[in-house]
Amino acid sequence: MISPWKRANIQRSFDSEPNYTRCAKECHVDPKTVHKYTDKGVVPKRPAQREYRTRIAPLDEYWPEIKELLENDSKLKPYAILEFLLDKYPAKFDPSWRRTLERRMGRWAIENQIAKDVTCSQNHQPGDVLAFDFTEVASLSITVASTPWRGLLFHATLTHSNWEYTELCLSESYEAVVSGVQNAFLKLGGVTRRLRCDSLTAAVNNHNSQHNFQIKYNSFLEHYGVIGHRINVCKPEENGDCESSQGHLKDYLDQHLRLRGNRNFATLDELRVFIDEKIAKRNLKRRELLVRERAVLAPLPPSQFPTFTPIDLSVPGTSIIRIKQNEYSVPSHLINLNIQSRIHSDHIELWYQGRKLLEMPRLIGKGGVLFDYRHVIDSLVRKPGGFANYRYRELMFPTIYFRKGFDKAV
Repeated sequence: MISPWKRANIQRSFDSEPNYTRCAKECHVDPKTVHKYTDKGVVPKRPAQREYRTRIAPLDEYWPEIKELLENDSKLKPYAILEFLLDKYPAKFDPSWRRTLERRMGRWAIENQIAKDVTCSQNHQPGDVLAFDFTEVASLSITVASTPWRGLLFHATLTHSNWEYTELCLSESYEAVVSGVQNAFLKLGGVTRRLRCDSLTAAVNNHNSQHNFQIKYNSFLEHYGVIGHRINVCKPEENGDCESSQGHLKDYLDQHLRLRGNRNFATLDELRVFIDEKIAKRNLKRRELLVRERAVLAPLPPSQFPTFTPIDLSVPGTSIIRIKQNEYSVPSHLINLNIQSRIHSDHIELWYQGRKLLEMPRLIGKGGVLFDYRHVIDSLVRKPGGFANYRYRELMFPTIYFRKGFDKAV
């Protein structure tokens, strides 16, 4: 039996020149086949459709049990039932029956009209929503000064034009949220009607059954006159514009890192420039829609919102201050002063009477220590006995050679 396409090809060739031998050679078939399909009044018989099995159905023995499971819970998936049957009948049930199980369950779902979730396509209005989220970039294997960079990428997108804005950050902190959203608004030159996020602790009070916004985040929303909008818990598809775009964005960056030839950057600023350039290229194709968005954006407020959290503290005699459950050493001349720490997304500033005294990297997590031996070395020189059991002694060695020298001396 040949295909309808092959049969039409034979007929077309024969009609152009009624020669059985030539037609058979041109169509790569036997001359008898040409006779069969070109002789007038000859209609080849089509084989009847087979209505019997050629092999034993492997699931017939287990189908009543499978059917009972599905009737009790129609949301069960084939892989779960497969594992259940493999555990129950390890010597009899064959893992290779999975595809047969999937087809049989599919037919059962159609016969019983099991409803499925419908994807509700949305009509996005210009200037309506700026959606934001954080995504990891560890999968890109980026290094800064040959050290793996394990930070995050703040990612915001307009749901109408898909215009994107990104910013490197260390964690999903309140400061990172405020800085990222504010810079996105400044880049746009206006403010959207709504601002969408998931249940970030920095923005949403997850200890409250109502999941209200945090007080500080509410102040930020009021400053920009934007309506806060959060998606439901464990429903990332409700923020699909941002979630989907993140996957495409990371794939895009990965491809350009491959073209670049290496994934190492000398400084974090060099990495920022690289990402900003690629985002700018992605946004070029959205220029026309972005013009429509910008035309309906609300104006920016007259002043920017502070992107840091201020905390007043007093420097103790240990010259070690505690901020956000992490410890930082400070110069000893600040002891007993009442200073203000300004916590930014990636660094901390120390201020005294309107002057910035010091800036240091921000530690992420809990229980970390950022110690500079220069801050306390003068006191330890005057009191060498305090060094032997000093709580931060292991953090005072600038390099391993100092540590080896100390071990040899004692």
